[in-house]
Amino acid sequence: MIMKTKESLERQIVDAMELIGKLKECVAVLKQEEGALKYEEQRCVAAYEIANHEVQTICNQAEAAKNVLREIDQRENAALNGIESAFRRLKSI
Repeated sequence: MIMKTKESLERQIVDAMELIGKLKECVAVLKQEEGALKYEEQRCVAAYEIANHEVQTICNQAEAAKNVLREIDQRENAALNGIESAFRRLKSI
């Protein structure tokens, strides 16, 4: 009876050791996957920062273009006013 109990305990120890080995393999795989995910996260963060910078650059360019268009409109209006004024003067002559 004691021998059977001893054999049973030894078998349980062997089974437990095998399970520990499998769990260690799982942990190793999870660590590899974690490393890959961290690398992917870093790539995504870098891509986001680049895209954000590009968006900011485009917004700045759009604002500059609006300012140029505003200035063109002002000059066009000033030119039209000058033409109207000259036309009135010519008309009055």
